[in-house]
Amino acid sequence: MAEIVNSMPASGRHHKYDYESMFDGQARRFTHGVDFSCGASSFSVAVLAAARRRELYVKTKTNGDSVYVQAIGKRGPASML
Repeated sequence: MAEIVNSMPASGRHHKYDYESMFDGQARRFTHGVDFSCGASSFSVAVLAAARRRELYVKTKTNGDSVYVQAIGKRGPASML
């Protein structure tokens, strides 16, 4: 029979990008081939998804091979839909 344990082990999962620094409120430009290797639109979607998981509102702008990111603030209850 399976053993009963006190808690689940740590996942050991780490993020590919440093979202905590990325979401500090400063406007930042990320460049394809330097800061990310996927397409610019895919990187933008990943940033938005990470922000949503953290209940943050983030502005992104894609311009060629660059993606501009700025965290604006916490999401309110109405924007979580």
